[in-house]
Amino acid sequence: MNILFISNYAAPYRGNFIPALETVEQHLSGKGKVYYAFPEAAKNIPWMQTFAQDHTVLLLPMPFYGKRPHWKSVSLLRAFVRHYAITTVHTHFIEGNIHLLLLSKLCPTVHFVANLHNHYIPTGRLWRWRAWLFRNTNDVVIGDSESVSESAYAIHVDKHKVVTILNSIQFTRLDHFEPLSLKDGYDACVLMFGYPWHRKGVDVVAKAVQMLNDKGIKTRLCIAQSGQVEVTNQAIVDTLGSMPHWVHNLPPVERLADYYNAVDIFVSAGREEGLSYSPIEAAYCQCDVICSDIPGNPTDIPAIGLYQVEDVKALANLLEQRLRLSAEQKQQNKQQQKTYVYSHYNVEDWAEAVIKTYKL
Repeated sequence: MNILFISNYAAPYRGNFIPALETVEQHLSGKGKVYYAFPEAAKNIPWMQTFAQDHTVLLLPMPFYGKRPHWKSVSLLRAFVRHYAITTVHTHFIEGNIHLLLLSKLCPTVHFVANLHNHYIPTGRLWRWRAWLFRNTNDVVIGDSESVSESAYAIHVDKHKVVTILNSIQFTRLDHFEPLSLKDGYDACVLMFGYPWHRKGVDVVAKAVQMLNDKGIKTRLCIAQSGQVEVTNQAIVDTLGSMPHWVHNLPPVERLADYYNAVDIFVSAGREEGLSYSPIEAAYCQCDVICSDIPGNPTDIPAIGLYQVEDVKALANLLEQRLRLSAEQKQQNKQQQKTYVYSHYNVEDWAEAVIKTYKL
């Protein structure tokens, strides 16, 4: 059994995604080999240069990820699949793709598994065509939450093809962190991720934190994101009328545990998510967690704070309530959260469940 992971992933850091794939590789040891395909844009990223020294990596031309047929991409992939006797192609962050459909027809014995890391949301004039490509390419579709799986049903993927495997965390990467000082004289510090700002609910959190500051609870809002910081800042200005002194932009880092361990509360205020990693990571790092009540947030985590999505007043009240908890109650909540996420979102179990979808 030889597996080819094809992903549209060229992020500046390995994140949770690459360690998760490596965990699958470790679990397959002795049963088969694993190969990787990434966009050409990833070739100069430092982690990729190290990764490629230890793994067989195919860099795909950017037209492969586009809408128009690019025969070089198909030929390149077919040659790779045949040379390495690939039995299963497992795709990530790729939906309807003409090149994958053609590959599936040229290599009919290969098993195709698509991993949906977010809801399949039809967009554009050609969405029906792309949905048709997606349905007719894949033998199995993995939804990383129940609501993501339901989005696959909505584009008429046969239910017998769909399996839900909750996205999970490679926790060991969060065990080490550098102590940071982010409060900078404030009474409390709240962390969130800000890209894209509307989907992440930056406006909602900014208004809630402003309410705390207006009540005299000096609270700093730290927003971490890798791009479009100016767009997020402008959204805050448009929401509040000016840029508050208590907003602090944080650059992206590989070691997210540094951030989780430096703040009082992590807020996942998303309006839409597939399955949000960050509340799970924050809970493991024993950072207090507040989530909007959307299906894509892991609302099953015990002792987290929940509020109705977009309800600014409810979020502000919840933030104040959590900040005023006794030190003993805070610690009890954090320990309960960490214990739960470790047992329910462990990447080792995820890897075993994924392998069961492969062609043995």
